[in-house]
Amino acid sequence: MDILYGVEASNQLEEMDDFKDLLQKETNIFFQNDLLYIYQYVDDALLAKELLNIGTAYEANHELLYIHKYKQGELFFDYGIQKTDDEAFLFKEMIAAYYYEKGEQTAQQMAQFEIDEYLIAVTYESERPIYFVPQQHVQFIIRLVKAYAIEVSFLHLDKFKKNG
Repeated sequence: MDILYGVEASNQLEEMDDFKDLLQKETNIFFQNDLLYIYQYVDDALLAKELLNIGTAYEANHELLYIHKYKQGELFFDYGIQKTDDEAFLFKEMIAAYYYEKGEQTAQQMAQFEIDEYLIAVTYESERPIYFVPQQHVQFIIRLVKAYAIEVSFLHLDKFKKNG
């Protein structure tokens, strides 16, 4: 998992073909989803923001968690963007991530069954599955796993690798 940078343009950009061409030419776009331009490097994102500001088409910046080997949950499209069947971007400021630390397998499965309706995605790119949920459901999960006598650890998403 890595942190990538999204620069969101306003709808005004739709009418500015020359400006879209300039963005394509001057920045290294990693992926584009409608009006969201995703960059691997912060310098490209800053340049895109600067260009969009000049054209009065800048909307917002987003840090995105780039995940691989994942499965979509019920809420995926509210918090994520699919790149390929195996790759996706999640809006970092809106999510929390956890993995199961201790407890009986059956209890973990029962707890996860209850959490699944709030699941954004689960990734299998590390030694144990990492589950992503909306930030506002963290306290619910803490209470639920306590009731099942199991433990989860929440990840500090700010500690993932950022590219210059």
